[in-house]
Amino acid sequence: MAAPGEWTFERSRRKGRSPGVSPGPLVHLVDIDNLLPEMTYFYEVQSADMSGNASEVILRSFRTLAEPDILAPTITLGPVITALSNTTAQIEWATDEQATTVLDHGTRRAYEIAHTEDAERVTTHAVTLTGLVADVVYHYRIESTDESGNTVDTDPGGTRQHNRIITSRHSRPGTPIQPSSSRGRSCTQKPAGPPCCGVPTKLWAMS
Repeated sequence: MAAPGEWTFERSRRKGRSPGVSPGPLVHLVDIDNLLPEMTYFYEVQSADMSGNASEVILRSFRTLAEPDILAPTITLGPVITALSNTTAQIEWATDEQATTVLDHGTRRAYEIAHTEDAERVTTHAVTLTGLVADVVYHYRIESTDESGNTVDTDPGGTRQHNRIITSRHSRPGTPIQPSSSRGRSCTQKPAGPPCCGVPTKLWAMS
């Protein structure tokens, strides 16, 4: 009987040879599921023929991959206007993980004037807008994307329901808004499997 934390496999799927293919080694496959992420597993392999002749026991190990990141960054502060003049404005915000810095702005809610982007991933974000015209209302949206491609956006889906409005010269710094998050590109990782080396007969884990 296997000890706690161990699994025993007595059989495996064996790949046969196609007709006309010269003799060669047979490959044994064992599928192992319900493993934990970021865990080191040790296993033993041994093979025996129909006559009961067994190979030596070989010990190997592998480590499973981390779980894919599917959560968008959270904006923990802002966005707020921290400096404002008749021709410039500075917008700042913070995220709970390192992410890119993107800001679009314009005099209409299509943000038609400029797209500002910094690919460096940081947790404190700041963008300074220049060349503004006094007494003009500007709309802007911010966006931050983490390393796995998950994005938080204050104007999700282009609905423009979460615009910050700045007016050069006369406006006071605004109050933060509630951003909406959306999943970005999915990060697909293939789970690690045991090296192909005979038939695993024992498997145990170590954190």
